[in-house]
Amino acid sequence: MNEVRNEKIKIVCDHIYTADCKGHFYTDAVMFISKGRIYWVGNRRDAPLELLNDRYEEFDARGRIAMPGLINGHGHSNLNSYRGISDAADFTQWANELAPYTSALVKDDVDKNNEMSVMEMLKGGTTCICDCTRFGAGRLADACANAGMRCLAGGLANSPEYRKNGKPNYESIECSLQVYKEKYREDDRMEFFMGAHAAYSCTADMIQKAYEKSKEIGNRFIIHTAETMAEEALIIERTGMRPIQWLAHLGILTPRTVLIHCVQINSDDIDILEQAGSSVIHCPISNAKLGNGISPVKKLLERGIHVGLGTDSMLSNNALDMFQEIKMAALVSRLRGADQSLSNETLVKMATSECARVMGLEHVGSLEPGKAADILLVKPWHPFGYNKERFLSDVVFYMNPSLVDTVFVKGNMVYHRGTLVQINEKCMKKSIEDHYRRKVI
Repeated sequence: MNEVRNEKIKIVCDHIYTADCKGHFYTDAVMFISKGRIYWVGNRRDAPLELLNDRYEEFDARGRIAMPGLINGHGHSNLNSYRGISDAADFTQWANELAPYTSALVKDDVDKNNEMSVMEMLKGGTTCICDCTRFGAGRLADACANAGMRCLAGGLANSPEYRKNGKPNYESIECSLQVYKEKYREDDRMEFFMGAHAAYSCTADMIQKAYEKSKEIGNRFIIHTAETMAEEALIIERTGMRPIQWLAHLGILTPRTVLIHCVQINSDDIDILEQAGSSVIHCPISNAKLGNGISPVKKLLERGIHVGLGTDSMLSNNALDMFQEIKMAALVSRLRGADQSLSNETLVKMATSECARVMGLEHVGSLEPGKAADILLVKPWHPFGYNKERFLSDVVFYMNPSLVDTVFVKGNMVYHRGTLVQINEKCMKKSIEDHYRRKVI
């Protein structure tokens, strides 16, 4: 679907939380948007007179609060339909139970699953996802373009020597990403990356090969790392090193590298990450469901390592709800000890501006002049009204997708009060159901 743009929009709302470096919280607020980017944001009484008198189309959001659209730092959208196939609490058992399904995906499965995922994310206030797949790399961009969502879409190479249920995929990923990168070269909502699946599923040559190719595709290299104790034991057995040490030895830990999970890491690993400048995506619900442990996020942040939040797949999470993810990140941080708890603002930024930084998407993630107008309007209620502290508390511990009122991506309304604006949800669901009636699960 072609991008539809309102050239000038003025959003008037009760409050705006910016998630910028100063964490501004404005009351009786207004935001001016021009050509898909934020031009001015602040208290209405401080707005320049020339803007108030200019011909901006007003969107009345009184009774609502604006914040940046949520960013899902890690997902596998093409696996959506297999939700609930396995709820095993052991990672290895879970992976083995899923393999017959995830290894048999065809193009139509990928497309239908991507459509389901995009619908759910937009309705839950997520405006951007970093999406990883082993097959059909880049195809998520089609679903995102149709619905008006933003994405960083890519593929994770694996080695058949180590992934017996898989098949060689490096060449298909490389080819597919080049095709989709060219297809969307004029659409800055769609960006792409090349990655490797994991240290346990890739040879050293494959990891290094994928890392070098990633420089041609985009500005990030992504790999699952240090997710389980079994992975740690396997990599030590193969290499004599822990996973983080092994990746550093291969020379692929740099500021462009994003490590997914980082649960089973120690102080030496954190030293390496700090020195390398690599970033981390924390997936607390997935880690909890599979019994993998809790990432030491506070320790990473204290060392200047950037950390974002992600849901992981529908198979290891069973939802794509970033509000749930924020709350779980808060709760599990406290299980590590009171001194390891994360502040509410830190948690909200991990799903907005900090996640954008991790993904190399620094033109989104906060509501400030020059940034893309990816905006979430929520409609919570509190008997005392809202200040910054009360609002952040509600985002972390109270909110859910039912409180999402309106979503804008690049200044375009893509969701409004229960309706996906750019796609027909009823027709799309019917098409998906028809597709899966022909399959036996």
